[in-house]
Parts: sequence; structure tokens; C-alpha cells
Amino acid sequence: MDHSIDSLDDQHLPVHESSPRKYKPPPENNGRSLRIINVNCQSLASKKGAWIHLLHSTRPDVVIATETWLDGTIRNSELESDSYTIYRRDRKIGIHGGVMIAVNSSITSTEVDIKCDAEILWVKIQCKGHRDIYIASCYRPNISDKTFSTHLKKSLDQLMTKRPRAFVVGGDFNLPGWDWSDLSLKPGTQYAAQHTEFCDILDDFGLTQCVIEPTRKKNTLDLIATNLTEQVNRVKVIPGISDHEVVYLELAVMPSYRKQPQRKVWLYNKADWVGMIKHLEPIMDRLEQAYTSPDELWLSIKSHVTEAMTTFIPRRLTKRKDARPWISKQRHKLIKKKKSLYRRCK
Repeated sequence: MDHSIDSLDDQHLPVHESSPRKYKPPPENNGRSLRIINVNCQSLASKKGAWIHLLHSTRPDVVIATETWLDGTIRNSELESDSYTIYRRDRKIGIHGGVMIAVNSSITSTEVDIKCDAEILWVKIQCKGHRDIYIASCYRPNISDKTFSTHLKKSLDQLMTKRPRAFVVGGDFNLPGWDWSDLSLKPGTQYAAQHTEFCDILDDFGLTQCVIEPTRKKNTLDLIATNLTEQVNRVKVIPGISDHEVVYLELAVMPSYRKQPQRKVWLYNKADWVGMIKHLEPIMDRLEQAYTSPDELWLSIKSHVTEAMTTFIPRRLTKRKDARPWISKQRHKLIKKKKSLYRRCK
């Protein structure tokens, strides 16, 4: 089944809010939105193919993952970590559970040190022209858990200061009793107190729960709550990699991207190999007689070869990673002209 976001139908805007307020359309964002997906994995290690396909088809900037079932034997390098910075909180006892946040490696991100005994992980990402966004991956193991909401509230309290914070809280909260379309409890809901307590926390911190479609059978278990409702461009439920569906969310916020520093590279195709050999031949003859220790001999050879490379092999500075060498100045002008004409015809 096609998971591609580009193939999705009309945009879906969140209609539910914990505290009803007049909806305002999201501000226009000329850059690409921040893409976030919320995934229940149920053993990420056994679903690497489906995981990689999901990443390639949805191209998320941030992945909120729950029930990873990972432990110390699974390295980040096995989880497509070349493209993403991986933050994990594996379950210490038992195999089920575990939370993870994967952030596009070109985006500036850091893990936030929060003292919490529940399966809650916080990561901060930097944005352009916007305050930092604090993203949480949360897993409530079962509906009867009475302590999870307390831990979630404590972690939010630790992050709240006099300065306003931007939050995106996602994960599997195992609260099947809520009908989020009208913010009401379904008839016969078990553990109603846990359901109500969670919604009270959303109200206390000004968070709005954005997902109204079912994510597992007829229940909406995988949620994303944020206090950036006016920046929410789209919320959509798409096929998942377990018996849970994936929640896809777009925020009209441009993340801050790291720029790869320039570095010098050797131009071996322009090297003066003949001159380099003539330079090294007499040196090598002397070295064979001057040193008896293998370590001393190696260090001396390395020093002379490096000096010769600097003399006989030219170098140049690389372009930054975000540079696009295939776009010439003429093509760049045409692109600007196209965008200008498009804006004029809107």
C-alpha cells in the first residue's frame, strides 16, 4: 500500500480542541513544513524493511516511535541512523515497550534531561524564526496505569519556565474511551478517571489533541497534542507497520538545519606523481638505515609521505552539503522568474 504523503487526499485540519476556541487559519509558510510521524512499532528490529520504507515514503523530519522493543544489543546504526539522529529510552525490564525519537540528522536537535520514571523521552529541536520545539515520545503500557499521567505532568512542569515553551507530545496513550471528535467518553468506558486526568493535563498546559481518526481498530490510541494549533497544516492517519496506524502531522514551522563545514580534499587526478616519487626515493633509502624500531620507522615514513602529499598533490575546499552544483546561475535565475510569475498569477 502506498504510504506516500504526496498521494494523500485533501488536507485534514484538526477540529478537536481540549479547550474550545475560535479557529484561526495557519499562517502562510513559504518554506517546507516540519513533518512529524507518530509510529507504534511493536518490535522495530524485526520490521527494518517496513521501517525504512515508511521513512522513505513519508520523508519525516521527526519520528515519534513507541513500543520499539529495543535493547542494548540493537545499535542505532541498524535503524537508518545515517539519515537520522536517534534518541532512545529502552525498557530496562521486559521486552515490550520502549520509546524513541528520530530527528533528521541535518536538523539541530538535543535530548532534554528530564527526571521521569515513565516511558517518556524529550528532545528539543531548533527552528528558524520560531522558539525551540520540545517533542515528547510517550508510551502508556495499559489503560489501568494510574501513575503515567502523574509522570507526564511532572515532566511538563520541569520544562515550564517563565518563558513560553512550544510542545509537541505524541505517542501511544492507550485511552480507547475518548471520542475525540466531540471530546466525550464512550458509553461503558473503563477507567474513566485516567481518561479525564489525561485531558485535564492537556487543559492545564494549553495543549490541543489533534488526532480524531481511529489508529487501532475503532479506537484512537496514538495521539499528538500541541500548543501550536495555529501552525498545524495537516493531520492524517496512514497505514502503519504494526496493528496501529501511523499519524502524520505537518507544522508550518521551518526547522534550523545544520550546515556542513567546508573541508579540504586531495585532488589526486592532478597530482605530480613523478615528482613525488623522485622526492621520496632518497628519503626512503636513508630511513631503512636510520631506524631499528618498527614504530619509529612508521612514524617517520608517515611524516615524510604527508609532507610530500602537501607539496605534490593540490587540494581544494569542498562546497557545503546544502549547495546544489547542478543548478547553474542561469537556471537559478529561471527558477526565481518562475516563482515570481507564479506568485503574480495566484
